[in-house]
Order: sequence, then structure tokens, then C-alpha cells
Amino acid sequence: MPTGARMKHFSINEKLHIQGTVFLITMKIEHKIIFVLFVLSSLSMESMAEINGFGGSFWNQQSLNGAVILEGRYRSLKTVLENRFDEFQKTAIATGRLLLRSRSYIWHPNFMLLNIDLDYQPGNRRDNYLVIPDRSETQIAERGHIEAAFFDQRPLSVVLFSNLNHSYINRELLTNIETYKTDFGGMLRFRNRSFPSSLRYLQERWSQKELATGRQFRNRRKNLTCNVSQSFSSRDAHQLLFAWDDYRRDYGSGQFIENKVSSINLRDNFFFDKEQSSSLNSLVWYYHQTGNEQLNRFQLFENVGVRLPKNFRFLGNYQYARFSQPTLSSNRHNFNSRLEHQLFLSLRSMIFYEYSFLRQSHFSELNNTVGLGLKYRKKIPYGIFMLNYEFRRRHQNRSSRPGVLTIVNEEHRLEDAAVILLDNPFVIAGSVVVHDATGTIIYQENLDYVLIQQGNFLEIQRLPGGEIPAGAAIFINYTAEQQLSFQFNSFGNNVGTNVSLFNQLMEFYFTFFNQDNSNYSLPESRILKYITRRVYGIRSSYSFISAGFEFDDYNSNIIPYESKRFYIAVSGQLAERVDAVITGNYRDYLLNADNERQKFSDFSGRVNYRIFQNSRFSMEGGYRIQNGRGIDLKLSTFRGEFSTLYRRIILTLGYETYFRKFSDERRNFNGTFLRIQRQF
Repeated sequence: MPTGARMKHFSINEKLHIQGTVFLITMKIEHKIIFVLFVLSSLSMESMAEINGFGGSFWNQQSLNGAVILEGRYRSLKTVLENRFDEFQKTAIATGRLLLRSRSYIWHPNFMLLNIDLDYQPGNRRDNYLVIPDRSETQIAERGHIEAAFFDQRPLSVVLFSNLNHSYINRELLTNIETYKTDFGGMLRFRNRSFPSSLRYLQERWSQKELATGRQFRNRRKNLTCNVSQSFSSRDAHQLLFAWDDYRRDYGSGQFIENKVSSINLRDNFFFDKEQSSSLNSLVWYYHQTGNEQLNRFQLFENVGVRLPKNFRFLGNYQYARFSQPTLSSNRHNFNSRLEHQLFLSLRSMIFYEYSFLRQSHFSELNNTVGLGLKYRKKIPYGIFMLNYEFRRRHQNRSSRPGVLTIVNEEHRLEDAAVILLDNPFVIAGSVVVHDATGTIIYQENLDYVLIQQGNFLEIQRLPGGEIPAGAAIFINYTAEQQLSFQFNSFGNNVGTNVSLFNQLMEFYFTFFNQDNSNYSLPESRILKYITRRVYGIRSSYSFISAGFEFDDYNSNIIPYESKRFYIAVSGQLAERVDAVITGNYRDYLLNADNERQKFSDFSGRVNYRIFQNSRFSMEGGYRIQNGRGIDLKLSTFRGEFSTLYRRIILTLGYETYFRKFSDERRNFNGTFLRIQRQF
């Protein structure tokens, strides 16, 4: 984990408070400036135009609109901890909100375009202990945006911009977050036929605080980007991108990351025919980083696709990647090739070969894979029959010496209700570091994710309400006990069949996968994965309703399990004035090795009812429950809202509630609100 010295003179909390106070003062000053600009933009300055000798006005207002919103809310929150400590909070507040949008130009649209947006909500969320829960809505406290574009239609144009934002958001109804963010910058664009290019500079600061946990993040970033593109003919395209970043991210408690990054990226596309069915794509990327985490990375990627006679097609790519840090270096070569043939419209066949060689500081690994595949699609009475088959043979040879294995940037995608294991066994406890693609966001165990020991392997699960979004790609660094040299052959068969009847009214599908090993020489057999997997499923779709059942029998020497899944979805117009989206899922995992269960259930729905032409009623809600070691959660939500339009006034009345039991805490929230909005 990154470390740094504790700040001097002020504590982190004091500095965050000072930063927030300065930010709010800056916001107020900026809002006054923006307000003055709005007033000026509404005045026609004919006299100044005459003084300057221009036929048109100096300031030309294209549009000026916005809204005034008055809102009252009553909210209550009861919190009960496992030690029976309970707290009841309630509040009644009235807030106002002003939205203004101005579009104007000075002298001529091609001289200066000026866009100003203001969103001001005075007094919003002064009771910071509570934020109205909503999955998608961000509560704005203050926001300002100003942008000036000079010579917009000329070969050389300049854009200057600045943004200020203070907002609250609820992450998955579990974590309330307050964010301050400011940025400013500009862009220089050069339009021409030879080398169209742009130069962009951005400087931003933001701070984020999780109100319930007190976890704090602060980020300071400077970015410079230069982009040049060119095409010499209709059959080629090229782009050169240079970027420079200087960022510092503070995690609280004196922990921070501070790095400077320079990168250059060259993309080239060549097309061999007018239809662009045969092409060569090239990417060269160099990345240099200094600071707390020093590293260098170079990547080369070449991809070719060629249409051949007799319905043949060749696809191939080569990738070279070099990675180096003070304590680790890595070189990788990957080559993939595939020859495909299309027979009529029903049968596509292919053969392929894959080569991979990796050399790291502590080991080297060679993989050779060959295989073939078939895809068959045929119309049958009342439906369609599909059959897929793939065979793979892989030889793996690793040369290593006893010691510690260092893994950098192992990629996984965390899906809820899915079993994700780290690739290597015998991971050393406490060495796991999980971060995002950029490496600037370091996720924290037991807040953003949980690690579960499964035999000699580690399972990773995201925690709802943490910083890791569902389905997001993460990158993991860790160390593990180095395995001695080994080699083995593995064989895999993958079969899939699908029968669709009566225009997808009924679908039956079955997939089978097995992986076996032979000719192996290794000291630890747990490295080998023996897998036999069978998936049976049935699904049905009719009009706006679809439903299905799936059984997954995963038999493995690593983590065998059985999974049952039910799902249903309703989407569409149920009646003339009623629209609805309703989904339900249930999945039950039985981890056979430890006789352990993980259960996931969720139900959500949204219904809109148009009562009259200008009136509607909507409600949405959800229920989610998950049980398992370290992932227990119960969550239920409901929100109802009535809205009507009367003489350009929008009146909205609503009620919302949720109940949550997570970890050792239970929360029960109730709230009502009344909103009056007048647009102009």
C-alpha cells in the first residue's frame, strides 16, 4: 500500500474542513460573477456597438432560460447496531433551487461564443448525517459552468472552460458521499487538411467523503493532451496522441500516491480494398511513470484480417508487452491466428493456433495452443437449431526457482453472484492490492471488497456500496509462493446447443465443457485444473414477458459448485397509459468442497401511469438479499411520486422509504417531499 508522511500543522479533518470552506467561498464569488454575466448578457449594448463601429450589437443573447424550484422535505432515520445501540434522527427542511442557462455571442458567432450554466441550491444538505437514498439521482448543492469559444468556425479556435461542483450522491443505497470538485482548462484546435490537431490542458481538484464511514479521498490532477490525426488516402487513417499527467491522491491517515506520467500512443489503420473487408491495424504505446510507483511500459499490437478466395478468411494478431519496475520486469509475446471458412449460410468452420511466451524476473512460461471449431445454424420446423463445438489442446511449460512470485495487474471483472478466484494458489496474506485501470484508486478490503479463502485459492467479492461498481474491471497486485518448474498438456472440449421454437417463445439450451490434463511433471497437482461443467437452461419470451431457469453443475478440483438460477423480466406498455419494467433474479450457489452456500435474490420494478395528459404517477422499488460468508445483506426500497403540470408550474409530491441490514447495522429510512417548479 502506498505510504506517505502525515500532514504538518493541521490534521486531515481540519484540512478537509478548510478546503471545503475555501471551496464554498470560491463558489459564492464565482456565482456572483456568473450572475453579473447573466445580467450583462440580457442587455443590448447598441451604444457600444456604435462606438466600436460595428453594424450589429456587441452582446447578442441567443437563449436565456432556467427554472426556479421550491422544495420541502421531512425525513427520519432509525439506526440500530448489533450491540443494541439505537439512534433516531429526523429533520424537516425547506430548500430552493435556481437553474440558469445562457447562450450568447459577442459581435459575431465566429468571434466568441459564451455558454454559462448555473445550478444553485442554497442550504441543501446542511444535515450531513443523512442523504436521500436514490440509485441514480445526484443531489446538487452548487454547480457552475462557464465556457468561452473563440473563432469556433475558423481553422484555429480556442476554448476556455471552468467548472465548480458540490454534490451528494448515494452509492447503491448503502454509502452516502459528499463531493467537492473544481476544474479549469482550455483547448486549442487546429483544423486543416494536412494535420488536424488539438491541444488540451486540464487542472482539477476534488475531495470526497463517505459520510457514514468517515473515509476520505482527495485528488489533485494536471493533464496535458495533444492529438494529431491524418489520412493520406481513403484507405488509411492515423492518429498520434501524447498525454502528460501529474496527480496526487490522498487516502487519509497520511497515505497518498503521487506520480507523473508521460505516454505516447500511435494508431495506424490500413485498408486493402474499397469495402474495407481486409485491413491492418497497428498500435504502438509507450508509458513512463515516475513518483511513488515507478514503472515503464511499452506495447506493440498488430492486427490483420484478410478476405481470401473460396469464402476463406484469415485473422491474425501479434502483441508485445514490456513492463518494468524497480523490483520487477516482464516481457510478453503473444501471437494468435485463425483461418475461417463459410459454407453456404449454415456452417462456419475454423482452425486456430495461439502462442504465448512470458519472461519475468522470477520465472518464464511458454504456452502453445491449437484447436478447431464449428458453428452450425439450421432452420427446422417451427424454429432454429444451433450447434457450436470447439476443441483446444494446450501445452504449458514454466521454468522457475523457489521463492516469491510477484503478480502485477492481474485483471478480473467482478460480477455479483459470480465466483471469482485469483489465478494463482498460495497467495501470501496481506499482499493483495486492488486498484482501478489507472492505478490511482486503491480499493480497500472489507469496505470495497472481501477476500474469502477457498482451499489453496483466494476468492474475491465486491461489497455493495463500496467504490467498485458492479461488473467493473479491477486489477490486482499480490505475491504468492513460487511454484517449482513444471509442464503439462491440457485438453478442452466445449459443446453448445440451442433450440429456439415459435419465434423464441420457447428456447432450450445445453452447454458442456471439460478440461483434462496429461503428460504432466509438477510438484503440486493443485496447480492443474480438472473441470467438467454442464449447464442446462430453458427460457421463454412472449410479448413483454421473458423468464427462464438455469442449472450449472461445475465439477472441479479447485472449487466445485452447483448453481440454480431463476429470472423473470417484464418490460413494455402494459396498458394504454401504463409502462412498466420489472425484473427478478434468484441464484443459489452450493460450494461443494466446504458445503457452503451463497444465495443472491433481487427484485426491482418501475411503473409509470399517465393519469391525464399533464399528470402522472410513478413508483419504483426493489428488494435485495444475499447470504454467505462475509456478504450478508438485506435491502428493500420504495419510492412513489405524483407529478402534474398547471400553467407552467410543475407540482410533485412523493414518498420514499428503505430498510437495510448490512454487517452489524440496521437502518430504516422514511421521507416525504413536495416540490414546486416554475420553468422560464
